[in-house]
Amino acid sequence: MQRVKRFIVLPVRKETAKKDIVSMLKENGFSYQKIEEELIGNSPIIWITSVDEKKIISFFKKRNMKAFPSETSIVKLSDKPGEVAKIARILMSSGLEVKDAHLILKSKSIALYGILTDKPAEANRLIEKVVSAISSDSSEESEPASME
Repeated sequence: MQRVKRFIVLPVRKETAKKDIVSMLKENGFSYQKIEEELIGNSPIIWITSVDEKKIISFFKKRNMKAFPSETSIVKLSDKPGEVAKIARILMSSGLEVKDAHLILKSKSIALYGILTDKPAEANRLIEKVVSAISSDSSEESEPASME
């Protein structure tokens, strides 16, 4: 039995991104469980959940579209110098091997990175914790100090 995987595709056309991806998958006989669209700035990314991950990724890459497999840990960070390096250092200090970290998409204030490690599931759990900690730290910094 094949496992369902969740991965992303960057569409060519922004206006009808999700509709185009769904249409392409159906026309070419690919099965999927779920399709979700997320905006990073004005650029959509499409999350696909399917057992046909490798075939779908190959299909889109042949059409010069960027697609990132489920082994890629996707992290959305503030677009500030050193943010992805912080994540990579934390992963490495936790005993994970960081094989690659690359920018996938960038808007004015947000950047989407893909990080490849030797243990993707563990990396995803750790990244989730780290990003939520970073988010709560930055929201605390931006709150006005209370006057006592």
